[in-house]
Amino acid sequence: MKRTAIVVSHTHWDREWYLPFQEFRMQLVDLVDALLDLLAQDADFKHFMLDGQSVILDDYAEVRPGRQAELAKYIQDGRISVGPWYTLPDEALVSGEALIRNLIAGQRSAAPFGPVMQVGYLPDTFGHLNQLPQIVRSWGLKAAVVTRGVPDNPCEFLWDGPDGVPVLTINLRDSYGNAVYLYPGEDLVPRVKKLAQSLGPYATTPYLLFMNGMDHNPAEATIPEALRQANAALEDLKLVHGSLEQFVDTVIAAHPELEHRSGEMRDHKMHYLLPGVLSTRMWIKQRNAACQRLLERWAEPLAAWATRLGARDRRPVLGQAWRYLLQNHAHDSICGCSIDQVHDEMEPRFDWVEQIGNKVIGESLETITGSALSATGEGAYHLAIFNSEAGPRTDVVEATFEMPVPGDTFALYDAQTGSRIPVEILHRQEQEPFSFVADSSIARLLLGEMADGRLVNKRLLGMSIKRDDNDVYLDMSAGTVGRPDEQELGEFLAEIKRLAGSGEKLTFHYQMRYRPEVRARFVIEQVPAMGYKVLRVVPDDEGPRQPAAATEGAQIANEFFTVSADPKDGTLTVIDRSSGRAFAGLNRFVDGGDAGDEYNYSPPLEADNFVRVPEGMPEITISSTVTTQTLSIKVNYRIPAELAADRRTRSAQQVDLPIETKAILYPHVRRVDIETMVHNQAEDHRLRVHFPTGIHVKEAWADTVFDVISRPTGELTFGQDWRETPMPTFPQRCFVDVNDASHGLMVASDGLPEYEVMRDDDGCTSVVTLLRCVGWLSRGDLLTRAANAGPTTATPGAQCPGRHRFRYSIIPHQGTWKDAFRLAHEFVTPMRATLVWGGSPSEAAHSLVRAEPAEVVVSAVKQPEDGEGLIVRVYNPLPQAVNLRLDLGLPFEDATLVNLREQADPEEHATAGMRFVKPRHFEIKLAGKRIQTILFR
Repeated sequence: MKRTAIVVSHTHWDREWYLPFQEFRMQLVDLVDALLDLLAQDADFKHFMLDGQSVILDDYAEVRPGRQAELAKYIQDGRISVGPWYTLPDEALVSGEALIRNLIAGQRSAAPFGPVMQVGYLPDTFGHLNQLPQIVRSWGLKAAVVTRGVPDNPCEFLWDGPDGVPVLTINLRDSYGNAVYLYPGEDLVPRVKKLAQSLGPYATTPYLLFMNGMDHNPAEATIPEALRQANAALEDLKLVHGSLEQFVDTVIAAHPELEHRSGEMRDHKMHYLLPGVLSTRMWIKQRNAACQRLLERWAEPLAAWATRLGARDRRPVLGQAWRYLLQNHAHDSICGCSIDQVHDEMEPRFDWVEQIGNKVIGESLETITGSALSATGEGAYHLAIFNSEAGPRTDVVEATFEMPVPGDTFALYDAQTGSRIPVEILHRQEQEPFSFVADSSIARLLLGEMADGRLVNKRLLGMSIKRDDNDVYLDMSAGTVGRPDEQELGEFLAEIKRLAGSGEKLTFHYQMRYRPEVRARFVIEQVPAMGYKVLRVVPDDEGPRQPAAATEGAQIANEFFTVSADPKDGTLTVIDRSSGRAFAGLNRFVDGGDAGDEYNYSPPLEADNFVRVPEGMPEITISSTVTTQTLSIKVNYRIPAELAADRRTRSAQQVDLPIETKAILYPHVRRVDIETMVHNQAEDHRLRVHFPTGIHVKEAWADTVFDVISRPTGELTFGQDWRETPMPTFPQRCFVDVNDASHGLMVASDGLPEYEVMRDDDGCTSVVTLLRCVGWLSRGDLLTRAANAGPTTATPGAQCPGRHRFRYSIIPHQGTWKDAFRLAHEFVTPMRATLVWGGSPSEAAHSLVRAEPAEVVVSAVKQPEDGEGLIVRVYNPLPQAVNLRLDLGLPFEDATLVNLREQADPEEHATAGMRFVKPRHFEIKLAGKRIQTILFR
């Protein structure tokens, strides 16, 4: 059979990796400059692929604005392909919404230059999601093209999503660089034959894919001559210079009989999966999780709500925040497997995301709460409590705001029921006054700024003016919330105007005194789904209540659980009071050596030295307040300081590893929340925390992107010819659950994406990684990987020295994961409170979106990318269909099922049973494992 090999010239562009971004960008500019010159000079050089990520266009255009038109011409002519991604992400370490925003940003960046490649190209992602087929299909892409993690599959197969619908998948069996350095010469024909012999037995059509490129490689200008030479010498193989999309089209046109595969792709046999990146530089994972939640759960929904109430459209700045975050999602960045400089430069991007997100949230909350309070009636202070989850919620709230009333404390009352809510003031911070001196001309200028009762972005709440000879003293109390007395403000400004315009040479002394800032904690019940509840804030006639002093002891309890600490090792026992079942030995810290690198965990070459118990007796105390009961455990582990010089064992020298844990119970909250502080002074080690369940099962459950899936417990089996030792560690979004269908133990984690479930005679133990500390980007002497995965470069920052804070929660439950997973989602997304001034609430509680049944997850509430309306995206993690009901807090005229591009799609409309009752009620039968996007207009 005569075959055709489509040769795709390309570069794989790691934006930052073993060099920082700006140094790689200099190489990129040179590469694209040379490419444009080559395309202009040689019409036979048909095509070049810019790695499927459009951030390359932005990075180049910033430096070469004069060549944008030239670049656009070749993209429009089909000689350069770009997109569909903005950056090539790691799929396991970012959220599903982040993957969709990545495609949106990729489309927006590439579209001004020309058509976007309609292939889901992910050549270097460290494993692939089980929901990737549905994402690729719902975006409208023709196929997925993948490498790492794919088992010993054919070159082409049908990958069934968990919803049962397949997508064509191209398996780069011999990597994305199998045909790099395809130069003319005597070695060319034997090389081409070898390539064809390697792929031929696994190809399902007469077409083969030769990927002519590698990491940071420029275009090989001699490819046209190489193809001419090879075609003249070969009889049963023809080489064609083409595009990846062209190859996909030829496969589709050939109508091959393709095998079906399903599930996530995390196999180690054919290519390195590099699973250690799940826990390298854990601070990156923690900050990324926080930034994603900030945008997805708060900034986007609140901005959409506020815009409907008349606020400014903040989509442009939110889009910019997403682009900053997506730049950190490039796989070598989010995985933590680059030089220290790269990861240092990620921090400002995280900062920028938080700055933009928090500003949008603050503006939106001000608009929404302003609408919630009547403009008439006597003004008063209120706290509006916001819930980001799509079901009603009872939970703890911690918030920082200005002290709203005189005195040392205040009282909170539910505006609906009138019931008093106990509140604890955690911290009170007096604010430094702000003062400056101005002459009459400056005082006149400041009158314009003060006309609306503000100065330096603070509201004037009280004011007085006093003259002493030629000095005028202006004393003002100010805050961010409240409203000045209009008559008092008018008289104050009139007097300043009179004095400043008197012609006298006066000096104006401005002093602003700010209200104290307090951090308060309280538990509030039944906050509406994705909505708010208003509390009245009044002076506290009962006076401040001091928390009980910490005392020695080892047991705390609420209506759900009793929690005690073992006096010998500090581990926890949690008793589920509803069932009487006890889970003992929880929260045990285990430290072992790590002779690996940023890509892979690897034990020391000869023997490990696991440290499982602290040195000496733990220090255990309990304390209680009106809102919490806290069990504090301080332990000190003595662990090896580093690996021995030969890296074969851990060193004999030891250092302290101080660990302080707080187990916290709140009334009416069915979780045991944990805060753990670790001061890391050691190197070359892995610190994990264990949670024995006593439950014997062969599979455990974890949430992943748009799904909840099962994975095996215990050690994994593998063949001797595998390139990498498979690790029993797996990615999670926010929980792992071990259950036997009657009861279980869930561990929720905030930004800690790596877990393992061990299995022994006593049952299964859930293990969560806290720190994995290594000192090399890559090494060639690991037990778990055959060879280097990158340059052998020292990375002392990956040793993660210093203090670390970790949040996780223990959730005993009855039934399966679906009976407890909402508690995990609530744990990782704390409620927010904002102080507001106004009349009595016009609506003391309100919900924007409520979803039923509880098993359905709302992953996005946002404005459409274009036009007006509201996008609501949901997914069903259950294998069976459910009857979805959405109740909306804003009226809409119609509802349309759309794809991930937010475009009407016949496939989406095929979903049966849609029912929309204006203005606020929507129902649909939602298939099992289905991701569904609805546009309300």
